[in-house]
Formats: sequence, structure tokens, C-alpha cells
Amino acid sequence: MALITPPVPLPLRRAQWVRSRSQQKNVGWTGKSQIVRLPIATRWTVSGEFPPIVQEANSLQWQAFFEELDGIANTFPVRAVEAQQTTAANLQVNLAGQTGSSLNLKGLTGTTGTTFLAKGRKISVTLPSGDVQLETLTTNLVIAAGGLGTATFKGTLREAPANNAAVEVQFPFAIMRLTNPDMGYTVDAGQLYGFAFEAEEAF
Repeated sequence: MALITPPVPLPLRRAQWVRSRSQQKNVGWTGKSQIVRLPIATRWTVSGEFPPIVQEANSLQWQAFFEELDGIANTFPVRAVEAQQTTAANLQVNLAGQTGSSLNLKGLTGTTGTTFLAKGRKISVTLPSGDVQLETLTTNLVIAAGGLGTATFKGTLREAPANNAAVEVQFPFAIMRLTNPDMGYTVDAGQLYGFAFEAEEAF
């Protein structure tokens, strides 16, 4: 399995991001329901399409990219944001051995007590296996003394990141794999080329 880098960040429109959660609802004889969160990692999926590409020559780099993916054999990065979240440098994990749904970080710049990233923003954490985990902040990431801060989210870390592991905050992304090994494109009159796909988080 290889990581295939696209020629430029995927120019998706009408992108749909969905996060699957392993939960179960049990309903008793009284009609009262009980929700059980199963200890299985959540997984992102993304689907979308490219704006029409005019002329065959301009589509060739994308035809080659999807061929390189070799169906579901290889993976590729997909940015999870439309615009850069911050101009500040990317962060690092502060101390090894962290698990659960929060992560201590370092390298935050700015005034102590102010928000570095607002809740709803995303981060991508590099894991020891080389995988990347995409998470959505559920509270503001606030700058503490010494440029420290704690990111909190609903997902659970699949692995304990190493100390100093990279955390992408400028352009968070997920590592994805096509959900279908069959991949093609459309051609409309006037040499209008179209590409659409669905992919799931690869780990």
C-alpha cells in the first residue's frame, strides 16, 4: 500500500463528510431506550465531485492520479477544510502515552488565555503507525502559559501519539481509500471531463 499525493489538493465541490459511530440503541419492554457506545474506532467517509475540467489535456493529471490509486489498493490525503484555519505554525504533541478524547499540545502562539482554534475546527494527529487521525474540536483550544494547550474531541485516539508528534492545524486532512475499486470519469460535449468518487478513512 502506498500513499499517493494528488497533483494539487482535490478540488472538490458538493463534498459530503460523514463520520460513522459504532453505537447501538436497545429498547426495553417499557419503551425506554438505552444507548450503548461500542469501543470501536469511528471512521470518516467523504464523497464529492470535481468542477468540470475543460479539454482533455487538462484532465490527464487526474486520470493518472486515479489510475495510480489502483482501486482500493492505495491511499491519498483529502483536506478537511476549504481554507487555511490559521497562519500559525503547526503544533506538536506534548508528552507521550496519551489516550482518550483529549490531547495535550505545545507550540501554540499568541496571547495566554486567548483562543488558538475555535471549537468546530479540526486537527490531524500523526500516530506512531504512520496513520493520521482527523478530529473535530468540541471546545476552544485555548493558549496556556508556555504555549501549551489541550485539544478535546469526541473521538478516541486509536493510538497514543509519540511526544513531539506532528499535529496539523493549518490544513487538517484525512488519509482516505476509495470505497470502490472501480473508478472512471465522464466526458461531455465540448471536452468537459468530470470526476466523482467516494472514499473512507484508511487505517
